[in-house]
Amino acid sequence: MSQLYEEAERLKIRFAAAYSKLHQQGLITDEELDDILDAIDRIDELSTEELEQRLGRFKRLA
Repeated sequence: MSQLYEEAERLKIRFAAAYSKLHQQGLITDEELDDILDAIDRIDELSTEELEQRLGRFKRLA
């Protein structure tokens, strides 16, 4: 695997872990977590605008 691909996969894992922590703290719902994990998994397929829409709404929690 290329180094860039491996780094991208590590970032996906870190994002997923961070949002899972928000879920455990009760700051996001099951449905929100599912939507976020789907977006992270499909990040290469989504437009910048769609990512901003799906993930950006949680900026206030970070």
